[in-house]
Amino acid sequence: RMRRLVCLIILVKLLGVLDVYSQKKESNFQLMADSCYVYLEKQDSVSFINTLSQLYEAYLKENDTYYQISKKLERILLEDQSIRLLYLDARKNKVELVECIRTYMNEIDKRNSLYAFSVLKEHGWLTTDEISERANEALFLIVQHCNDEELQIQCLDMLKEKLTEYPTEKWHYAFLTDRFAMNQGKEQVYGTQKIIRKGIPYIVPLKYPEKVDSLRTEMGLSPLWDELNEEYDSNWSLEKYFQDLPLIKRIYDEYCSKRH
Repeated sequence: RMRRLVCLIILVKLLGVLDVYSQKKESNFQLMADSCYVYLEKQDSVSFINTLSQLYEAYLKENDTYYQISKKLERILLEDQSIRLLYLDARKNKVELVECIRTYMNEIDKRNSLYAFSVLKEHGWLTTDEISERANEALFLIVQHCNDEELQIQCLDMLKEKLTEYPTEKWHYAFLTDRFAMNQGKEQVYGTQKIIRKGIPYIVPLKYPEKVDSLRTEMGLSPLWDELNEEYDSNWSLEKYFQDLPLIKRIYDEYCSKRH
């Protein structure tokens, strides 16, 4: 009898352990849904609402392949833009800390580019059909701000394949094309890159200045000179560009020599 009792106790405990284990294996979404049912039956409206508010996110975590990627990219976007805002503010108000902030910015960009590389390697370029608009913007900015030419080339190839099906990605392609050219000290195609000196924008030298606006139109961008004049309250035009080209090239050469 004693032996049977001991065996029975062990069996009960074992079944209890298995039950706990099976509960852990059950999806978090289902556990929360079941909790909602219990709270409804008990008429516990406070607990019901609190649990209900978390239900959709729990479902996405388990069923949307890109949900976690999207959320992380959204966090990266905040970090990417925050360090750059601080850098711009420091250049005006805390000059002695500019280099320190620049170092942090470079470290952040490097870390973010490693994450982007892993995402792109597994999933390719992710559009707004797969991740949120903010996450898509973050992915673009990570690649735009990194110093990894190999990653930028891969992304240009990925983006080029997406342009027909996803025309909203065209401006990403234009900006990244020009940034890649700028990183190599070459002329840009779409006129998206500028160097600011004492509040004055100097357009990075153009490869096709006479047809830059038609090229921009193909990428869904507004006319270059209209954009510059509206944004900086200036008087840029194609004629002024050619007139100032020696100065523009000198400023660009200075920028490239400092960068490299």
